[in-house]
Amino acid sequence: MEKTEKQAQWRTLSGICLIAAALFLITAFVLDFGTGIDVVKHLPGNGGKIGPLRIEEPYTVLEINVYQPVSDNHWSFVTGALLDANGSYLTGFGDELWHESGYDDGGRWAETDYSYDTKLTVREPGTYYLRFTTESDANPAKLISITVGVKEVFASSLPHLLAGIVLILIGIVINLRSGGTLRRVFQEAS
Repeated sequence: MEKTEKQAQWRTLSGICLIAAALFLITAFVLDFGTGIDVVKHLPGNGGKIGPLRIEEPYTVLEINVYQPVSDNHWSFVTGALLDANGSYLTGFGDELWHESGYDDGGRWAETDYSYDTKLTVREPGTYYLRFTTESDANPAKLISITVGVKEVFASSLPHLLAGIVLILIGIVINLRSGGTLRRVFQEAS
């Protein structure tokens, strides 16, 4: 087999990898669309409970967004727990939310992280609740309310996203090694 014919086959493989990557990335995007439960609830700053959430299908994926603005130079760790119909703990999640500011040689600066997202897979149909609690260095009476969004999505998009990224990298490497379009573009640019 001639070198140019072999290079053409590698370029074809590169194109297939890039097309497959695009399909995986589009699928990852579609899987994040909501399908059922769609709840937004405002809880007191020290936490609260959401529910009942009725899960109809096994292996239902819930996307949960937690938002709590925090006062300047304070933090709040918001913990969530998935509970069954009897209030028994099944699994948990959480993250630190914070607001920092100050002055340095460049002047005033501020950094914040007021929210986090997570996905939970609920294995069995049934009735569930979400319980939220906070731990903070701020006065509990001054904690700002927590806004929680719960959305049922088609499935977890993470495997598709990772597969798409890996296929893009493989496609680029094959294209560069086989003298494909990317290699010619880089050679012309230099």
